[in-house]
Amino acid sequence: MRTQNLHYNYELVVDDKRQYFRTARCIATHLGVSHATIRNKINNPLMVFRKYKKNNIEIIRVHVPIYDIRIQQTKIEY
Repeated sequence: MRTQNLHYNYELVVDDKRQYFRTARCIATHLGVSHATIRNKINNPLMVFRKYKKNNIEIIRVHVPIYDIRIQQTKIEY
């Protein structure tokens, strides 16, 4: 029996737009680059992607519960 992944492990910041991802492979699929490229970027933050030369991309390791993010996004003000 597999346990559910209940946390986001990575935060992707592209030109001040933040998104959370569970795996590095999900980031690779989202950006259209290889998994090895993402791993290299995580280990060397100064690296620049050839595909995204004009964009400021930052990948941060985090441990954020998925439940908390969903609650914050669906907050309703009266």
